[in-house]
Amino acid sequence: MDLSNANEAIADLRKALQDSRFLDACSQRLARPRPEIEGRIQTALSEAAVGLQLLEGINLAGKRVLEVGAGIGIVSLALHRSGIEVVAIEPGLGGFDQNALIGSHLREWLRVPDVTYLSVSATKLRPETHGLFDVQFSVNVLEHIPDLEAAVGGMCSVLKSGGVMRHTCPNYLIPYEPHFGIPLVPFFPRATAWLLPSISQTELWRSLNFVTLGQIERAFAKRGLSCTFASGAMRSAFERLDSDEQFRQRQGRSGVVAATNFTLRHLGLMRLIGGLPPVLATPMTFEVRAQG
Repeated sequence: MDLSNANEAIADLRKALQDSRFLDACSQRLARPRPEIEGRIQTALSEAAVGLQLLEGINLAGKRVLEVGAGIGIVSLALHRSGIEVVAIEPGLGGFDQNALIGSHLREWLRVPDVTYLSVSATKLRPETHGLFDVQFSVNVLEHIPDLEAAVGGMCSVLKSGGVMRHTCPNYLIPYEPHFGIPLVPFFPRATAWLLPSISQTELWRSLNFVTLGQIERAFAKRGLSCTFASGAMRSAFERLDSDEQFRQRQGRSGVVAATNFTLRHLGLMRLIGGLPPVLATPMTFEVRAQG
Protein backbone atom coordinates (compact mmCIF):
# COMPACT_ATOMS: atom_id res chain seq x y z
CA MET A 1 0.00 0.00 0.00
CA ASP A 2 1.49 3.35 -1.02
CA LEU A 3 0.94 6.61 0.83
CA SER A 4 -0.64 8.58 -2.01
CA ASN A 5 -4.05 8.52 -0.30
CA ALA A 6 -2.50 9.78 2.93
CA ASN A 7 -0.74 12.60 1.08
CA GLU A 8 -4.04 13.59 -0.50
CA ALA A 9 -5.70 13.47 2.92
CA ILE A 10 -3.06 15.81 4.34
CA ALA A 11 -3.73 18.23 1.49
CA ASP A 12 -7.41 18.23 2.48
CA LEU A 13 -6.53 18.66 6.15
CA ARG A 14 -4.32 21.59 5.25
CA LYS A 15 -7.34 23.35 3.75
CA ALA A 16 -9.36 22.76 6.91
CA LEU A 17 -6.56 23.90 9.19
CA GLN A 18 -6.08 27.10 7.19
CA ASP A 19 -9.80 27.89 7.01
CA SER A 20 -10.40 31.27 8.67
CA ARG A 21 -13.57 29.98 10.33
CA PHE A 22 -11.70 27.12 11.93
CA LEU A 23 -8.81 29.35 13.02
CA ASP A 24 -11.15 31.93 14.59
CA ALA A 25 -13.16 29.23 16.37
CA CYS A 26 -10.00 27.52 17.57
CA SER A 27 -8.50 30.78 18.82
CA GLN A 28 -11.67 31.57 20.73
CA ARG A 29 -11.98 28.10 22.20
CA LEU A 30 -8.34 27.90 23.33
CA ALA A 31 -8.24 31.57 24.38
CA ARG A 32 -4.99 31.98 22.44
CA PRO A 33 -4.08 34.57 19.77
CA ARG A 34 -4.82 33.43 16.25
CA PRO A 35 -1.20 33.99 15.05
CA GLU A 36 -0.01 31.56 17.73
CA ILE A 37 -2.54 28.97 16.58
CA GLU A 38 -1.49 29.47 12.96
CA GLY A 39 2.19 29.10 13.85
CA ARG A 40 1.60 25.82 15.63
CA ILE A 41 -0.45 24.52 12.71
CA GLN A 42 2.18 25.46 10.13
CA THR A 43 4.87 23.66 12.14
CA ALA A 44 2.65 20.59 12.47
CA LEU A 45 1.92 20.53 8.73
CA SER A 46 5.62 20.78 7.99
CA GLU A 47 6.42 17.89 10.32
CA ALA A 48 3.54 15.81 8.93
CA ALA A 49 5.41 15.50 5.65
CA VAL A 50 8.38 14.10 7.57
CA GLY A 51 6.09 11.61 9.30
CA LEU A 52 4.81 10.23 6.00
CA GLN A 53 8.37 10.01 4.66
CA LEU A 54 9.27 7.88 7.67
CA LEU A 55 6.59 5.39 6.69
CA GLU A 56 7.66 5.05 3.07
CA GLY A 57 8.38 1.49 2.03
CA ILE A 58 6.21 -0.06 4.74
CA ASN A 59 3.08 -1.85 3.61
CA LEU A 60 0.44 -0.53 6.00
CA ALA A 61 -2.46 -2.50 4.55
CA GLY A 62 -4.12 -4.46 7.33
CA LYS A 63 -1.58 -3.19 9.86
CA ARG A 64 -2.16 -1.54 13.22
CA VAL A 65 -0.17 1.69 13.52
CA LEU A 66 0.88 3.74 16.55
CA GLU A 67 1.92 7.38 16.30
CA VAL A 68 3.92 8.40 19.37
CA GLY A 69 3.64 12.06 20.31
CA ALA A 70 1.06 12.87 17.67
CA GLY A 71 0.61 16.55 18.55
CA ILE A 72 -2.30 17.89 16.48
CA GLY A 73 -2.59 14.43 14.96
CA ILE A 74 -2.40 15.36 11.28
CA VAL A 75 -0.60 12.19 10.17
CA SER A 76 -2.88 9.93 12.19
CA LEU A 77 -5.95 11.63 10.72
CA ALA A 78 -4.54 11.23 7.22
CA LEU A 79 -3.83 7.54 7.80
CA HIS A 80 -7.29 7.05 9.29
CA ARG A 81 -8.88 8.66 6.23
CA SER A 82 -6.85 6.25 4.10
CA GLY A 83 -8.44 3.26 5.81
CA ILE A 84 -5.53 2.42 8.11
CA GLU A 85 -6.11 1.44 11.73
CA VAL A 86 -4.15 3.98 13.72
CA VAL A 87 -3.83 4.97 17.37
CA ALA A 88 -2.31 8.34 18.27
CA ILE A 89 -0.91 9.11 21.72
CA GLU A 90 -0.12 12.60 22.99
CA PRO A 91 0.23 13.41 26.71
CA GLY A 92 0.38 17.16 26.00
CA LEU A 93 3.49 17.75 28.09
CA GLY A 94 6.52 19.97 27.52
CA GLY A 95 4.52 22.90 26.15
CA PHE A 96 2.63 20.78 23.64
CA ASP A 97 -0.74 20.84 25.40
CA GLN A 98 -2.00 23.50 22.97
CA ASN A 99 -1.24 21.20 20.03
CA ALA A 100 -3.34 18.47 21.61
CA LEU A 101 -6.21 20.93 22.11
CA ILE A 102 -6.01 22.11 18.49
CA GLY A 103 -6.14 18.46 17.43
CA SER A 104 -9.21 17.83 19.56
CA HIS A 105 -10.97 20.84 18.05
CA LEU A 106 -9.98 19.74 14.54
CA ARG A 107 -11.47 16.28 15.00
CA GLU A 108 -14.72 17.82 16.24
CA TRP A 109 -14.71 20.33 13.39
CA LEU A 110 -14.27 17.53 10.83
CA ARG A 111 -16.63 15.21 12.72
CA VAL A 112 -14.21 12.30 13.01
CA PRO A 113 -14.62 11.31 16.69
CA ASP A 114 -13.82 7.67 15.92
CA VAL A 115 -10.07 8.34 15.62
CA THR A 116 -8.32 6.79 18.62
CA TYR A 117 -6.36 9.64 20.22
CA LEU A 118 -5.13 8.93 23.73
CA SER A 119 -3.71 11.34 26.31
CA VAL A 120 -1.07 8.88 27.45
CA SER A 121 2.72 8.90 27.37
CA ALA A 122 4.84 6.17 25.81
CA THR A 123 6.04 5.20 29.28
CA LYS A 124 2.49 4.04 30.10
CA LEU A 125 1.99 1.80 27.08
CA ARG A 126 0.98 -1.72 28.06
CA PRO A 127 -0.04 -4.62 25.77
CA GLU A 128 -2.90 -5.67 28.04
CA THR A 129 -4.36 -2.15 27.83
CA HIS A 130 -3.41 -0.86 24.39
CA GLY A 131 -2.84 -4.04 22.40
CA LEU A 132 0.02 -4.70 19.98
CA PHE A 133 1.11 -2.69 16.94
CA ASP A 134 2.70 -3.69 13.65
CA VAL A 135 4.17 -0.23 13.06
CA GLN A 136 5.20 2.60 15.38
CA PHE A 137 6.67 5.98 14.48
CA SER A 138 7.47 9.41 15.89
CA VAL A 139 8.78 12.74 14.61
CA ASN A 140 10.84 14.89 16.99
CA VAL A 141 9.30 13.35 20.09
CA LEU A 142 11.95 11.23 21.80
CA GLU A 143 13.95 14.31 22.83
CA HIS A 144 11.00 15.51 24.95
CA ILE A 145 10.47 12.36 27.03
CA PRO A 146 11.92 12.72 30.55
CA ASP A 147 12.36 8.99 31.14
CA LEU A 148 13.52 7.83 27.73
CA GLU A 149 14.36 4.27 28.81
CA ALA A 150 10.88 3.79 30.28
CA ALA A 151 9.37 5.11 27.05
CA VAL A 152 11.45 2.70 24.99
CA GLY A 153 10.29 -0.09 27.29
CA GLY A 154 6.67 0.91 26.79
CA MET A 155 6.98 1.06 23.01
CA CYS A 156 8.80 -2.26 22.85
CA SER A 157 6.16 -3.91 25.03
CA VAL A 158 3.44 -3.13 22.45
CA LEU A 159 5.50 -3.95 19.33
CA LYS A 160 4.27 -7.08 17.58
CA SER A 161 6.60 -9.90 16.69
CA GLY A 162 7.92 -8.93 13.28
CA GLY A 163 6.86 -5.32 13.83
CA VAL A 164 8.84 -2.22 12.97
CA MET A 165 9.47 1.19 14.53
CA ARG A 166 10.80 4.27 12.80
CA HIS A 167 11.76 7.43 14.66
CA THR A 168 13.53 10.67 13.91
CA CYS A 169 14.85 13.16 16.48
CA PRO A 170 17.89 15.35 17.14
CA ASN A 171 21.22 13.80 18.06
CA TYR A 172 22.54 16.16 20.71
CA LEU A 173 26.08 14.87 20.41
CA ILE A 174 26.08 17.55 17.72
CA PRO A 175 25.87 20.88 19.60
CA TYR A 176 22.80 22.32 17.92
CA GLU A 177 19.24 22.76 19.20
CA PRO A 178 16.74 22.73 16.28
CA HIS A 179 13.64 23.89 18.18
CA PHE A 180 15.33 27.16 19.14
CA GLY A 181 17.72 27.23 16.18
CA ILE A 182 20.74 27.84 18.43
CA PRO A 183 24.19 26.30 18.95
CA LEU A 184 24.75 24.51 22.25
CA VAL A 185 27.68 24.30 24.63
CA PRO A 186 29.45 21.15 23.36
CA PHE A 187 29.04 18.10 25.66
CA PHE A 188 27.25 20.26 28.25
CA PRO A 189 24.09 21.39 26.41
CA ARG A 190 22.21 22.45 29.54
CA ALA A 191 24.96 24.98 30.24
CA THR A 192 23.70 26.91 27.21
CA ALA A 193 20.98 28.33 29.45
CA TRP A 194 23.68 30.13 31.44
CA LEU A 195 24.56 32.06 28.29
CA LEU A 196 20.93 32.48 27.19
CA PRO A 197 19.00 32.63 30.47
CA SER A 198 15.72 33.53 28.75
CA ILE A 199 15.39 30.06 27.21
CA SER A 200 15.66 28.36 30.60
CA GLN A 201 12.30 29.87 31.53
CA THR A 202 10.47 28.15 28.68
CA GLU A 203 8.63 24.87 29.11
CA LEU A 204 10.04 23.70 25.80
CA TRP A 205 13.64 24.03 27.00
CA ARG A 206 12.85 22.28 30.26
CA SER A 207 11.30 19.39 28.34
CA LEU A 208 14.50 18.54 26.44
CA ASN A 209 16.47 15.46 27.51
CA PHE A 210 19.35 16.04 25.03
CA VAL A 211 19.29 12.47 23.79
CA THR A 212 22.24 11.10 21.81
CA LEU A 213 22.60 8.24 19.36
CA GLY A 214 24.46 6.19 21.95
CA GLN A 215 21.64 6.54 24.47
CA ILE A 216 19.12 5.38 21.88
CA GLU A 217 21.23 2.34 21.04
CA ARG A 218 21.66 1.35 24.67
CA ALA A 219 17.98 1.80 25.53
CA PHE A 220 16.86 -0.56 22.78
CA ALA A 221 19.71 -2.99 23.38
CA LYS A 222 18.39 -3.52 26.91
CA ARG A 223 15.21 -4.86 25.27
CA GLY A 224 17.22 -7.12 22.96
CA LEU A 225 16.65 -4.91 19.91
CA SER A 226 19.12 -3.17 17.63
CA CYS A 227 18.77 0.12 15.79
CA THR A 228 19.61 0.74 12.14
CA PHE A 229 20.46 4.39 11.62
CA ALA A 230 19.91 6.00 8.23
CA SER A 231 22.83 7.68 6.50
CA GLY A 232 22.44 11.09 4.95
CA ALA A 233 19.82 12.41 7.38
CA MET A 234 21.86 15.56 8.02
CA ARG A 235 22.22 16.30 4.32
CA SER A 236 18.47 15.77 3.88
CA ALA A 237 17.85 18.31 6.62
CA PHE A 238 19.96 20.92 4.82
CA GLU A 239 18.19 20.14 1.53
CA ARG A 240 14.87 20.61 3.30
CA LEU A 241 15.81 24.25 3.82
CA ASP A 242 15.27 24.76 0.09
CA SER A 243 11.88 23.06 -0.12
CA ASP A 244 10.19 23.84 3.20
CA GLU A 245 9.70 27.55 3.89
CA GLN A 246 8.32 26.98 7.37
CA PHE A 247 11.27 24.76 8.31
CA ARG A 248 13.71 27.34 6.91
CA GLN A 249 12.16 30.08 9.02
CA ARG A 250 12.37 27.97 12.20
CA GLN A 251 15.98 27.03 11.64
CA GLY A 252 17.02 30.51 10.54
CA ARG A 253 16.38 32.25 13.84
CA SER A 254 20.05 32.49 14.84
CA GLY A 255 21.55 32.56 11.36
CA VAL A 256 23.81 29.60 12.20
CA VAL A 257 22.05 27.14 9.92
CA ALA A 258 21.76 29.57 7.01
CA ALA A 259 25.45 30.47 7.27
CA THR A 260 26.45 26.81 7.48
CA ASN A 261 24.23 25.89 4.55
CA PHE A 262 25.72 28.69 2.43
CA THR A 263 29.27 27.69 3.32
CA LEU A 264 28.72 24.00 2.59
CA ARG A 265 27.16 24.73 -0.79
CA HIS A 266 29.70 27.43 -1.71
CA LEU A 267 32.63 25.10 -0.95
CA GLY A 268 30.96 22.04 -2.48
CA LEU A 269 30.99 20.14 0.79
CA MET A 270 27.36 18.98 0.88
CA ARG A 271 28.37 15.52 -0.35
CA LEU A 272 30.80 15.31 2.57
CA ILE A 273 27.95 16.04 5.01
CA GLY A 274 25.92 13.26 3.42
CA GLY A 275 28.75 10.81 4.02
CA LEU A 276 29.14 11.49 7.73
CA PRO A 277 28.46 8.48 9.97
CA PRO A 278 25.09 8.80 11.75
CA VAL A 279 26.76 9.22 15.15
CA LEU A 280 28.26 12.50 13.91
CA ALA A 281 25.08 13.83 12.35
CA THR A 282 21.82 15.38 13.41
CA PRO A 283 18.96 14.63 13.14
CA MET A 284 19.11 10.87 13.55
CA THR A 285 16.58 8.68 11.81
CA PHE A 286 16.48 5.02 12.74
CA GLU A 287 14.54 1.79 12.42
CA VAL A 288 13.99 -1.00 14.93
CA ARG A 289 12.60 -4.40 13.94
CA ALA A 290 11.30 -7.08 16.25
CA GLN A 291 12.10 -10.62 15.20
CA GLY A 292 9.13 -12.59 14.04
